[in-house]
Amino acid sequence: MLDTRGTLCGLADAGIVLEEGLRLTIWSDSDENEDLEADVVVYYHDKKNSWVGEVIDDFRHVPALNEKSLPLVCVACRFNFEELIVRHGLNGSTDCPECGVPAWRPILPPAR
Repeated sequence: MLDTRGTLCGLADAGIVLEEGLRLTIWSDSDENEDLEADVVVYYHDKKNSWVGEVIDDFRHVPALNEKSLPLVCVACRFNFEELIVRHGLNGSTDCPECGVPAWRPILPPAR
């Protein structure tokens, strides 16, 4: 499922909003020496109320990137939410104070 804070931060940083059929490369920590990576097609799973990535091929073992966590930025204007989150927390109604786009926009359910 594509619903973690790391996914939200990575998508927002890249300026990506999930949509049906989008192809992405996802990764997950495996251990300190390697990560797991896969190419996926994204779709919204109504019963799980979450975006999921259907793996196209197999997972690949790749060298660990050892990247630091990204801050949450606005997908539209790149406003950094971190100070706001420290003061007020992050919830479903957190919007960007600069442009009004929801902080969760990259992973919001599709309009149906």
